[in-house]
Amino acid sequence: MNYNWIRPPPPPDGVERKTWADPIKTPTHLGCCFAVSKKNFDRLGRYDPGLDIWGCENLELSFKTWMCGGRVELIPCSHVGHMYRPSFPYSWGSDGQFTLQRNCLRVADVWLDEYKKVYHERISDLQKSLDIGDTRDRKAIRDRLQCRPFEWYAKEIYPELYIPLNTSTTGRIASAVDPALCLSRDVHWPSLNQSVLVTSCNSQDQKQHFFLSKEGHIRRDQGCLVYDRETNQVVMRYCEHADGHWIYTPDDTLMAQEVGQCITLSPDKKKVFIAACNANNPSQKWKWPRKSVVFQAR
Repeated sequence: MNYNWIRPPPPPDGVERKTWADPIKTPTHLGCCFAVSKKNFDRLGRYDPGLDIWGCENLELSFKTWMCGGRVELIPCSHVGHMYRPSFPYSWGSDGQFTLQRNCLRVADVWLDEYKKVYHERISDLQKSLDIGDTRDRKAIRDRLQCRPFEWYAKEIYPELYIPLNTSTTGRIASAVDPALCLSRDVHWPSLNQSVLVTSCNSQDQKQHFFLSKEGHIRRDQGCLVYDRETNQVVMRYCEHADGHWIYTPDDTLMAQEVGQCITLSPDKKKVFIAACNANNPSQKWKWPRKSVVFQAR
């Protein structure tokens, strides 16, 4: 649960922006630069006082604005400057590394309904160990305002959002040769069209979290792993440009279906490439949890 800049989708059929200055509907906003009327901010319950220091407050405000009868828009001709300090002038506490996850767990508990299970799976077992406090007062605001369910938000406000439900495999992809090494790649520029990396496994590193979709794509959010025939590498591309399919075989190999070849760890364990599948080659074996996030959508 974080904010990323992406190219806005084209407007619906029959809807045109008259000028470049026209507002653009956005599912969420960047927390450091926004404007809201005091009346509406009060109506929505302001910021959740249970959120600590920094993180996920922008998503909370975005979700409840849309789901409770408002709109969030980008104003193209506005210019806002934001400068980070070289260091934080305050303490994050003894377990400050988990502040963001705790905040997001709290927001998910109030606003994501059954879809919070997707975030729970994404952060592994942290949801079992982090105390998010009492959220009943925030849920009462949602009830009082008669806000819509998150499923409505996903379908009507952000239909481009990939929600990895009923996937066959999900989690970190670790090498069987060295289980401390995992496949890794960011989805966003400048990582697009770049080769997949092999890095030390970290349960909190979202760049190592992948799903095997029902369509046979190894993906993370809007990015998919693709076999690049010209370089013989595995690269990250936007899924709309992904033309390959993968099979996670019963003997733990990752096979590119179209060419019948497998992802292989290099001898120096620093990269991967595609080679002819060999059931006896341990460098082609990968441990990937065969589990799924399953619930019945409304």
